[in-house]
Amino acid sequence: MEAEQLADRVMVVRRRMGVPYDNELVDTGRRHLPAAGQTMRPEMRRWWSAQEKARFRRGLASTDRRVRSGAVGEDQRLAV
Repeated sequence: MEAEQLADRVMVVRRRMGVPYDNELVDTGRRHLPAAGQTMRPEMRRWWSAQEKARFRRGLASTDRRVRSGAVGEDQRLAV
């Protein structure tokens, strides 16, 4: 997705709210060489704690309720 320029911006966000990677499409191409996949691999391998699982499930349920109730616009629904 990043290398093919299918998204204007690609970010990798850690579960503990860190942002180890952020790359954006500018007039001359990407700010940095595409590396989101390399940045994601270690984080994807890490086990989730019970708190992280619970927080994710609550967030997912909340997002699902908002989308189904029509509380978000069309653009936001497409992003979800």
